[in-house]
Amino acid sequence: MDPRAWRRFRRNKGALVGAALVTAITLTGLLGPFLAPHDPAEQFRDALIDTDTGLPRGPFEVAGHPLGGDGPLGRDELSRLLHGASVSMAVAYLATGLALLIGVAVGLLSGYFQGWLDLVSMRFVDLVLCMPFLLIAIVLQKVWVVEGTLAPLMVLCVILGGLSWTTLARVTRAKTMEARSQEYVQAAQALGISHARILVRHILPNIAGPIIALATLMVARMIIAESALSFLGLGVRPPTASWGSMLSESESLKIASPHLLLVPAALIATAVFGFNLFGEGLRDAFDPKE
Repeated sequence: MDPRAWRRFRRNKGALVGAALVTAITLTGLLGPFLAPHDPAEQFRDALIDTDTGLPRGPFEVAGHPLGGDGPLGRDELSRLLHGASVSMAVAYLATGLALLIGVAVGLLSGYFQGWLDLVSMRFVDLVLCMPFLLIAIVLQKVWVVEGTLAPLMVLCVILGGLSWTTLARVTRAKTMEARSQEYVQAAQALGISHARILVRHILPNIAGPIIALATLMVARMIIAESALSFLGLGVRPPTASWGSMLSESESLKIASPHLLLVPAALIATAVFGFNLFGEGLRDAFDPKE
């Protein structure tokens, strides 16, 4: 980040709040499995399930389980929230990374070479943009069924990332076309530097700012998408915990144990809020005219 952009970012209080939230949430995702006091799949029925009502005990009712237990299985709620943070953030970051890889590659090539490549790629982008994102994701999740623990998460990342790269491609293409007409690119072409080197060493570093800002905003979208699919039972599958799947599992207890629904919902909202603030702050810092 150049000094002027850094000064603009530091003056933006909302961006600083967003950066703090993103840092806290990311660290929670990284350290969650190590901070969790219990295995998220371990059941404590005797301690965490009220034998009279069959309902999970609430926060601070049982020593060693500060948030009580979940549903009828009696698993430690705090441990599931911490592991859920790890899963939700991993899916969001990996899906965004895939979208970033595809979108930047398509945008760089179409914006630099133009001609038929630009025409074909942009028409394909228009086609993908016409598709309803969540509906297509639901269909693909129903069709692309795999077994195991890690494989379904990878499939989810591929689906979300594979449907989300188009906006990144458009922005990258527009910025590449602007950079292509600059003197430093024309000088590199005159010196006989290869197209690949010009794209990677000259153009990409100069257009990276707006792309990073957009990718940050996209992480928030991935968190929402993962939560929505998991809530519908089509994303992260039990017994693996994610914030979205915890919403789905606690929906039947929303009256008797509302904290089981409210806490993961609040974490999702906080994460989305933080990434949106951070992304908008980066966008304003890198490209204030936009």
